[in-house]
Amino acid sequence: MPDITVSVILLNHGTLEDKLREQNICVEVLDETELSSIRIFTSLIKALKRLKPNIIHTHRNKENILGSIAAKIAGNMPSLRTAHGAPEHRPIIKKPHK
Repeated sequence: MPDITVSVILLNHGTLEDKLREQNICVEVLDETELSSIRIFTSLIKALKRLKPNIIHTHRNKENILGSIAAKIAGNMPSLRTAHGAPEHRPIIKKPHK
């Protein structure tokens, strides 16, 4: 089995942080209630340069945008984005009701 280190950067404290720490996963919190989006962004770039991840996985719109751009700036790191709550397979043009 390959040697894998998982690191997680969260934008808020809470249950997820607690559960990750219980599993001995390295967690950093860039608290969005205390930091501006610009400060989160610059801190994220610094963290990515320090951690040097093989891949970045983000969730939600804000994280997808900040994470994708930060990944490019920090070293053109590959990123995977998940859009939670997005409509699935909805046609762009709706057929009229009869």
